Amino acid sequence: MPDRPAPDAAYRNARGACARCNKQSAPVSDNPPHPGSTAGVQPRRWPAYVGLAAGPSVWAVAMQLGLVLPGVQCRLHLAVTAFVTLALVVAALTGSAVSWLRRGPTRPGAFMARVGAAVSLVFAFALLLQAAAGFMLTGCER
Repeated sequence: MPDRPAPDAAYRNARGACARCNKQSAPVSDNPPHPGSTAGVQPRRWPAYVGLAAGPSVWAVAMQLGLVLPGVQCRLHLAVTAFVTLALVVAALTGSAVSWLRRGPTRPGAFMARVGAAVSLVFAFALLLQAAAGFMLTGCER
């Protein structure tokens, strides 16, 4: 089988420079990078935005469960709402920690990570207050 030229060989002149802008570039290797290599891999940006989604999403779930669980709580005489809400507080804090620890290498990435962590912390605080109310109220109040 004859050797095929590199995919971008059509855009190179005889010296190997780009035919469009006449800049020299690194030679194209026919060998793919090692599977464990991180060469040429862009860092993931989504972890910086987890806090922006985690806090409000967990709060929305808590609000929906807060409408359903008081009946169960009244029948069982157990603070079900409070314990479920505390588990959701942990989820919101985890989203905040992921955003804080995965700051992007650029200033906008770091800023968005900090905003995401702060938003998730605010929602975690609101959930913590809701959990406190779940410990104080029995669910049988009408």
